[in-house]
Amino acid sequence: MNTDINVIIPTPHPMENPLNPGNYFHNGAKYQTLYLLHGTYGDYTDWQRLSSIEKYAQFAKLMVVMPSGANAMYQDMVYGPQYFTYLTEELPQYVRTLFPSSQKRENTFIGGLSMGSMGAYNAGIRHPDVYSKVIGLSGGMNFLSLNNETAKAENQEEDTPPWPFKAILPPPYDGKNTGMDDEPILRSHVKNGVLLPDFYLAVGTEDFIYALSQKTRAIMAELKLNFTYEEGPGIHDWNFWDEYIQHAIKWLNLKGTTVEE
Repeated sequence: MNTDINVIIPTPHPMENPLNPGNYFHNGAKYQTLYLLHGTYGDYTDWQRLSSIEKYAQFAKLMVVMPSGANAMYQDMVYGPQYFTYLTEELPQYVRTLFPSSQKRENTFIGGLSMGSMGAYNAGIRHPDVYSKVIGLSGGMNFLSLNNETAKAENQEEDTPPWPFKAILPPPYDGKNTGMDDEPILRSHVKNGVLLPDFYLAVGTEDFIYALSQKTRAIMAELKLNFTYEEGPGIHDWNFWDEYIQHAIKWLNLKGTTVEE
């Protein structure tokens, strides 16, 4: 099916001499790249319409790729599109074919807000070989308590909106032992010594999802992962996300230039 993405590719900003573009444009120049995911009810336009991500990416010399993922928690649906495969396999291959995006793990990051933060954490946990750093704003890991009500109502005809868990997951729709069940996968990786990404987590202290973020934080601390946690005044809105995506980009500790491959 057709789908859309927005891609930000840095160009010289007003503080630089446009007649001397340096290493922006030359053969072999590649950019560090952040795949940035929207939340529930969103699409590929959200970040550019509702935040200043283009300005932040420009000054950080960071390529940003923003896809659409519907309300499917960025999973391969039992009845529906294969969003996880698209996000972690098809999309990076497509982007690297058309745009100057680095292929190296050390230069590839994923992040998102709310449902997108859960998708980013899930992708980073299941594909630690692809992403070196993961950003989660107002969310965290895919805790299956999100769809407990649907699991209890297995025989009901309709899902509990806004997430169509009966289309995303196989019966009994609780997600256990599926790709969405990322905590056991994470624990298995730690036990087996798998190289994991670094994680960033930020949440507003008045956010309704605050407790879920604290569960993610507690597990990361228990497993002694490399993670950074921040919180501050804020709710589940773009004022918080616009501020803390700046913190997250700073946390990425970017090279501030193109990279050679």
